[in-house]
Amino acid sequence: MMRLAFVAVFAIAFAACRADPPSASATDASYTLVRGDLPALRTHLEASPAKLRVVNLWATWCVPCRREFPELVRTAAAFDTSDVSLTFASTDFVGMEDSVRAYLTRQNVRGTAFLLDPLQDSAETMAFEPLWMGELPATFVYDATGTRRFAHIGALADGVLADTLRALLAQPS
Repeated sequence: MMRLAFVAVFAIAFAACRADPPSASATDASYTLVRGDLPALRTHLEASPAKLRVVNLWATWCVPCRREFPELVRTAAAFDTSDVSLTFASTDFVGMEDSVRAYLTRQNVRGTAFLLDPLQDSAETMAFEPLWMGELPATFVYDATGTRRFAHIGALADGVLADTLRALLAQPS
């Protein structure tokens, strides 16, 4: 019970002292925000017609996530959607949907974004991606067959994802 109270206070404190307060309305969004669990995210990734499917797991309260976010948006915009799809999957706490929407709108995110249901346990995260234990940010690239082609836990340095995607796209199918 004490642990749950600490998590709640922690979430409220981070939401209250964010460096970028919500300012845009969700009606300005050029993305669709889907609430779902990790299996729904996996289904979404598998349904993408793109050659490479990128998923970035992040949260509005995660400073490294916010630092890398603009670069990821620019990277996604630099590739044809038939080649690369990028899905942002927020792991924000329950009740933070307005903050997530405002942040996605300010960052000019396109396409589908996920607001993940609270993660249940490590078995759930491992079933989604065996290399991921819930650390943020985390970025994974899968090919059209669903095979993981790239994984990075932590913030990506500028240019790393774009360089990786170009190299993967240049490989014979």
